[in-house]
Amino acid sequence: MFKVSSINNLQDARYCAAEAIEFIGFSVKQGDNQALIPQKVREITGWLFGSKVLIEYDSHAIESLKELLNTMPFYGVELSQEEWEKGVFVPPLPVWVMLNDSCDFQIARSILQEIRQHHSDSKVILRIETPTSLVEMEAIQSSVLLHFPSPSLAKKHINHPLVQGFAGIYIGKETFMESGEGLDYDAIGELIALGA
Repeated sequence: MFKVSSINNLQDARYCAAEAIEFIGFSVKQGDNQALIPQKVREITGWLFGSKVLIEYDSHAIESLKELLNTMPFYGVELSQEEWEKGVFVPPLPVWVMLNDSCDFQIARSILQEIRQHHSDSKVILRIETPTSLVEMEAIQSSVLLHFPSPSLAKKHINHPLVQGFAGIYIGKETFMESGEGLDYDAIGELIALGA
């Protein structure tokens, strides 16, 4: 399974859907240079078929999230560990939490237990540099997406035995951008081919 974050244009969204990317994220976070207004999210997602939509938000974007809840269907939401710990509004949908870089297994498991009480399809996203750091996460691996900091590290480790049992790969748009514009389709295509 793959999830691409912070999609902000129709071309990238349609590419992801055509490549059978299971989850596509749209940011409505204030201050995020990839963020969209709710109307634009609705316009883009109206052209999509097959991919599930996650709305990426924070405590400053609650009104945008609520507007989307009232005007379009979507799969779930994504927020940071800090936002989750602050207790921001969370709708009755699957919740994906981006864990802090310093998050250890005990904290990851605790957060996962909390969000699973909210919705059973909830997941956590863990940033990693090497698969050896995953050994202690095996007990919760089916609910953890892995976020590598670069396309080269993702391609290098996607078929590592320790990576195989995890829920999927999180493709952060910021690490898969081409010349600061849109997605690097070649890099994503290579990663998908390796993970297939």
